[in-house]
Amino acid sequence: MPARSHSAVLWRGLRYLWFHFLFLALIYLRVPPETCGLGKQGPLRLLRQQAGLELRTKINNPNMSFSPEARRLIPQIANARERGDWRKVGNLFESYTGNELPVLHAVLHAAYSCGQYRAGAKIYDKICDLNITQDAASFGTAMKVFAKLSEPERVGEIWAQARRSCDLDELLAAARIDAAAAFGDIETAAGILDEMNRSGVSINIAHVTSAIRACWES
Repeated sequence: MPARSHSAVLWRGLRYLWFHFLFLALIYLRVPPETCGLGKQGPLRLLRQQAGLELRTKINNPNMSFSPEARRLIPQIANARERGDWRKVGNLFESYTGNELPVLHAVLHAAYSCGQYRAGAKIYDKICDLNITQDAASFGTAMKVFAKLSEPERVGEIWAQARRSCDLDELLAAARIDAAAAFGDIETAAGILDEMNRSGVSINIAHVTSAIRACWES
């Protein structure tokens, strides 16, 4: 057998073993079994699609203050995002005169949800240029945007900054594993799962299935 074919067979075997290892992790790490049901995709979809805190709850975050303009715009942006109306989001953003992170992240999140990844990258660059203090939500959404743009170096930079600024939690980990899956980066996905387990961060079925996707994308 040629060396190249032998390597391919070996790699498929390793990938097969990794796939089953992750399923065993579901049992070992005691992921709640009810999240695995085929008819209960709500939590899985929510965790995958929202890389940070949900916008509607974020506006009630007691650790943040909001201008009247932000309180008015954020729900409107969220509603337009849910409808997939990127044009409306853009019009709302054009009318905004401030530089509050919740508003900018709402637009960034909308760009991701609407598939406007280049626009999302520009918005995130604006957040960085303004030197605005970020939270796990903005870091997470940004990683997912740049993963869609196939920019692993930028994802790595954002992740490094996030780890300097934020504690690891379920949603930040989900965003990083999801980005790793886009590149078939098994090592990073497995490393995040391992760190979550060691640090006591709850592991959801979405984390494991994204890690499995990293295996198949490799």
